Amino acid sequence: MGYVSICDADKTIQAVENGLNVVFWFSIDLANQNGVPAVVPSLVQPLPDLVCIAAITNTLTEMNLPVTHMVSVGGWGAPDPVTTFSAAEMWAAWKDWN
Repeated sequence: MGYVSICDADKTIQAVENGLNVVFWFSIDLANQNGVPAVVPSLVQPLPDLVCIAAITNTLTEMNLPVTHMVSVGGWGAPDPVTTFSAAEMWAAWKDWN
């Protein structure tokens, strides 16, 4: 597995070709500054570049390279996930974002 903080197609594809099979895109938070459930940029990183991630994912699929893509919530100086919301509240915020 590897963490990607800046969407770089060449480096990411090369890492997958060399055996990386889980990519963690860094990072999102699950609450806004007002404490409301939301998918927002982390305090230390903008939201991952979704257009770039989609392009890399499509390329890897076309190359028949098995890889799982995940997004990191918190970590490396970003706050840990907020756990005060219900699953339904967080799901609604996720659906609004996605």
